[in-house]
Formats: sequence, structure tokens, C-alpha cells
Amino acid sequence: MAGFGDSIIEGRATYLGEGFGFPACVAMSSNASGVPFEWSNLGWAGQGASQTILQLQDCLEARLVPGVAVLPVFTPNGFLSAPSEAAIESMRLYFGQAIDLLEKAGVDVIQWTGVSSSPSLFPVGTADGLRRALNRELLDAAARGVTVCDFAGRLDGEVDSSGQTQPRPGVLVDGIHPSDAGNASMAKALQQALRARIELPQGLRAAWRIPRKKGLSGCRNLPACLAAGRRNRRPRLVRKPANPVCSPRG
Repeated sequence: MAGFGDSIIEGRATYLGEGFGFPACVAMSSNASGVPFEWSNLGWAGQGASQTILQLQDCLEARLVPGVAVLPVFTPNGFLSAPSEAAIESMRLYFGQAIDLLEKAGVDVIQWTGVSSSPSLFPVGTADGLRRALNRELLDAAARGVTVCDFAGRLDGEVDSSGQTQPRPGVLVDGIHPSDAGNASMAKALQQALRARIELPQGLRAAWRIPRKKGLSGCRNLPACLAAGRRNRRPRLVRKPANPVCSPRG
């Protein structure tokens, strides 16, 4: 798995700087099938949608192709003071192009709803409604088979008198970046989305055992062992064609 995007993907401001992706992969790796999940953190603080697609293109051209990509539909780095219709359209364009590139490369995409920022840090007022509308579009797309993590449903609170959404208490550490508690909640949502999207075949742990061959002692000759495993017992994950939205209540 690989996460593309801004500092929220990167895990900025958390204690270990691991964000939500790495804990989700650690938890997902504890499965009866013995399938390990790895996390490549390709988030970058301050990165907008146009920079995200450039980084994604570099990865694909370098043949760093993940099985699953985690991608936002909204970033606060996409505007100077407050969201605008033009800024939202730009995010649609660039993130849409990113999704097209990933799907053409055979990568499953998990998209997540944009979370609110503290009004004391970013007072955007009614312009925050554009973010909420974009989130609703994504949630509606879940009915058409799009895999969605509703992070906003977990971190957003009530809309205040100015028309801006207040974050829930304790979920942000500095008014914009999720806290450890916020990332823990997001990690659970990502696990739910993965379980809804990927069906792990039963008995895979046994199927992954590589038989010893003449001249090999266990797996000390690692290239030969790995080659034997690829030829004879390489597992295949079964991707479900459609999946529900990963709701905040799960």
C-alpha cells in the first residue's frame, strides 16, 4: 500500500510521525491467511493536488506500483485563504487524473473525505460548505463501487454559526493535523475499507510455505527460494467488485 498526498498522509505532528496508514497495515497484517501489508508513506507536507500527481507519475515511471493507493479528494494546500469553486475544480481535475493513472496501472484506489480545520486557525466560514459538498459527492460515488474512507465523518463535529465545521474535541493536535487519537480513528476506518475491498483467500499461510529442494537448506539461498515460491505458490488476492462506504460508525 502507498499513501499519496499532503501532511495528513505524511503523519505530521503526531508522536511517531506514522499517521494512519502504517498502524492500519500493522493491524491488517494480523490475519489468518498470513498476508503481510506494507505501507509506503509518500505524503509530503505542503503538497497540493498538482504536486501529488507529479509524485505519483514519478513512482509509476520508476515501477514502484503498489497494490492499493490511498488518496485524498481535498487538501487545504489547494487554496490561499479559503476554498473556492475554482480550487475545488482544480482538485477534482488533478486527483481525477491521479485515479485514472492508478487504475490504468492496475492499482486499487481508496479515497478519503477531506477533514475540517479549526476555525481559529483557518476561519473560512461558509466556504467550508464547498469541502462538505465535495465529500458528499465522494460518499455518493460509493454506491457505484468507489472505495471510500469517510475520515470527515470521524473527525468533523458540528457546523458553527459562521457556517464552518468545528473539528471534534481531541482529534486535531494543532488545528489542522490529526492527533494520535485522530489518526487511530482514521486507521480503523482504513482497515474497514481494506476488508471491504480485498478478500483474503483461506489457507494462504500454508500455501506460502516454500518446499525445500535439493541443494537448498531452508531459505538460506533466498533468491532461489523466492523464485520457487513465485513459480509454484504465489498467492493471489481476490478484489471485491463493489464495497460499501467506510462509515464513521463502522
